[in-house]
Amino acid sequence: MTKEEKEQYKQQRESEIESIALTKASKILGIDPSFFLLIQQDKPVRASAYARVGITFGKTPDFAISDGSESEAGSLMLVEVNEPGGGLLRDYDIGQEIAEAMKPPVLSNGMDENVRRVIFNKPDTDFDKEIINKIKKTQKKYSFKRSAECPVSVNTGLIFCMGDEPNKLNELPDGAPFNFNLSHGQFIALVNASISELSGGRFVMRQAVQSIGKVLAFDFCKEYENMGFILFIGGHSAVNYNYLFVNNKLLNEQSNFVANHLSTLSALNEC
Repeated sequence: MTKEEKEQYKQQRESEIESIALTKASKILGIDPSFFLLIQQDKPVRASAYARVGITFGKTPDFAISDGSESEAGSLMLVEVNEPGGGLLRDYDIGQEIAEAMKPPVLSNGMDENVRRVIFNKPDTDFDKEIINKIKKTQKKYSFKRSAECPVSVNTGLIFCMGDEPNKLNELPDGAPFNFNLSHGQFIALVNASISELSGGRFVMRQAVQSIGKVLAFDFCKEYENMGFILFIGGHSAVNYNYLFVNNKLLNEQSNFVANHLSTLSALNEC
């Protein structure tokens, strides 16, 4: 692709991911899509929603989830959408290592235990920190200073969403023997790093796998105590790998219908 074609593809992809995220998040959360307000795309809708609850900052997440019952700046659920792009795997040369590991093994008698491993979060690198950077940025951007009367809010959500089709910009280097998209590798690494980071090291990937398709509610550690929920939506090679991490603080405050709804879903999961 030329530079112009790449830019055009990125814009098209971003719009596509937002649409997929809305549709799939609505089903996973069990919330009618009409409650998802496209406040980044629609300035009048954003102005109306912000004015109704008293939000005075000009920041524009992708969605607000609202049934109209919110009465103050901190009670409106603001949600950002992001696609795990796979770029970090390329930046750290992990993509090349994956390509090498996937090459057909040399002939052997089967006794040499020819297992090839690729370590994503290598020691002495910032891979884990960089892969969860979007969580930190989202909380900082939307949970604080919504208005003079609202210094902090837990009603902030983040959706990591893969597309239904592989991202063309994240394919393995030319000549790779198998069809592997770096988005898949980054998605799984992201889930793994996020559950450990959000829980302060108490939970690992095993807990995430056990909660696939369900609500996993726990106390987010102090650094992320004002992040309401994070939803991971898998696509193409990771389709149906959906994980929903919810902060107990959000459930306990029950400050809007989304919190109440997630509390009900969490209780159903425990039955």
